[in-house]
Amino acid sequence: MKKIYLIISVLLLNIMVLFSGCKSKFEHIAYNTDRSITIRVRLSAGQSSIISGDNLYMFDYISKDKINLTEDKISVSGNVINGRIYDSPVGISAESGLITVNNRKYPGIIIIYPYKDSFYIINELPVETYLLSVVASEVPLSFSLEAIKAQAVVARTYSMRFLFNNISGRIYDVDDTTSYQVYNGYSDIVDSKFLSRLNRAINLTYGEILTDNDKPIVAYFHSNSGGRLVSGNEYFGSSSDFGYLTAKEDPFSIGMPGASWEYSDTIPNIKKILHLNEINVNTQNDLVKTVTDGVLVLTAKDVRRMIGYSVLKSERFNVVIDGDKIHFKGSGYGHGVGMSQWGAEGMARKKHNYKEILGFYYPGTVIRKY
Repeated sequence: MKKIYLIISVLLLNIMVLFSGCKSKFEHIAYNTDRSITIRVRLSAGQSSIISGDNLYMFDYISKDKINLTEDKISVSGNVINGRIYDSPVGISAESGLITVNNRKYPGIIIIYPYKDSFYIINELPVETYLLSVVASEVPLSFSLEAIKAQAVVARTYSMRFLFNNISGRIYDVDDTTSYQVYNGYSDIVDSKFLSRLNRAINLTYGEILTDNDKPIVAYFHSNSGGRLVSGNEYFGSSSDFGYLTAKEDPFSIGMPGASWEYSDTIPNIKKILHLNEINVNTQNDLVKTVTDGVLVLTAKDVRRMIGYSVLKSERFNVVIDGDKIHFKGSGYGHGVGMSQWGAEGMARKKHNYKEILGFYYPGTVIRKY
């Protein structure tokens, strides 16, 4: 198995120091994850950012030389940091262990990569600390412990695949959006009554990832399959044609939230949204395949994207036109590939453990320690 120990950063020593002194419950838990592999998360920063914290410590990220600060606040715009032009990356840590970037708190350290007209802000932290936020952002922490454990393994696998495949010279591994996994840093969701359950789920699966041929799998997941999983090839194309991303029936998702949905609107409004002069629907297996006006042809994916992912919850829907109204009726929430999160909860409620959940949704894969 490919070794990735070089990813471990010497800056973890700084993190160990940061979590000394008066700490919140979250910080106490995060302290125990500081020896795991480091991940670098690009944060959504906008055109300018304000960074603050208790007793900020700024240093040259290359030489590690300290940069003197006159206040516990740092302003960033392009390559200008606190009024001074920088042409090399700058690291920031805080005595409290939590650093505020644009009113959101993050554990670990912050790295600023300045450019002439822009900048990147990277949050460097241990993977297991990162998972505290990611898992809490991806599933309700009221879920059963086994379902949360399954999500922890999936989220860790997803992260490790990007770490394994990182392009040489790239300054970050993932970003904080749904393009990878949602990462909100420290938040009220993390620091909640369910924090102990979240921590347990991550600790009980510590370092575990799903593998195929000794490599992290492409661990796609979604909210609810609606009762039938879609293959990776069917939805994403040949690049996701893996045996463990197979199409099959999923009885555990049926009856759970998101298994079915409905949406209604007026014909004129839908025509305006879809840029169609009229609406002609072509179906396959009782589901919408294309919508056209004779000139423009839209697939079900196009229709969902244009109307809205939170409105049409999947591409598996049919329509009924009634006078001036159009009614959408569909199944599932999300793309339907890989693990159904509500299906995992359904399995957990039927007393299946997390390994059985993962085995059902990713057949043929092997759980290994990274």
